[in-house]
Amino acid sequence: MKKEKVGILLFVGILGLLFLNFRFDRVLVSDTVKIENVVVKNTELGYVKLQDNNLDYNINFNQLGDEFVFSFDINNDTNFDMNINKINVTGVNDWVTYKVFDNDRTDLNKGFAMKKGMVKTIYISLRYDKEIESDYADCQLGIDLKVTRY
Repeated sequence: MKKEKVGILLFVGILGLLFLNFRFDRVLVSDTVKIENVVVKNTELGYVKLQDNNLDYNINFNQLGDEFVFSFDINNDTNFDMNINKINVTGVNDWVTYKVFDNDRTDLNKGFAMKKGMVKTIYISLRYDKEIESDYADCQLGIDLKVTRY
């Protein structure tokens, strides 16, 4: 009878440890980084603003070589160190090139680690590099930010 009780207690204990490990190892929506403080360098070409935790934008390139640059802060106000796996600009056409970098002009497309409580300023540069055939062209730009707990 004692062996049976010990076996049951051991089984329940293992299940409890597995539950705790699963519960505290995942990233909840509330435990992720935040985008804050959007700043546009050259407002004559358009705007980018933060609206309901999304970036709203309108950019109008006038001539080849126009470059639209904006920045935002990534704030890791969670209780965990986080890994920004990658930052991509999505929806760009072949006539627009982009760069993602920090204050030191380090390329951040491949990601970086962020300690808890850290704030990092990210810059996005969009450049009109290739002539388009029509007077109007549209891109559905977006920022793809992949975040995991570090």
